[in-house]
Amino acid sequence: PAAAQEIDAKERQEVIAKAIAFLKSSQNADGSFSPKFAGPGITSLVAAGLLRNGVSPKEPVVEKALKYIEANVQKDGGIYSKGLATYTTSVAAMALKEANTDKQYD
Repeated sequence: PAAAQEIDAKERQEVIAKAIAFLKSSQNADGSFSPKFAGPGITSLVAAGLLRNGVSPKEPVVEKALKYIEANVQKDGGIYSKGLATYTTSVAAMALKEANTDKQYD
């Protein structure tokens, strides 16, 4: 069982590394991921996922995503660009919470 857990952990890390590499290669120049489908929603989910899997908020892929999210903050306090305002605001808040290592999003 211990050997199986080691293999699973190693395989897990390999899969995560491949996923991170894919995400880095598919980010748009403005820092977004699939903005036509959900505005900053998909970008927020990607950023939160990267952060939860050990990618630093200082890494360019996350830093650019966070700037894109910040650019979509609206006057009413929501974080969205078109429809799905509640959804995109909630996942954006989740990403900003994950990135809040220096309390910059308090």
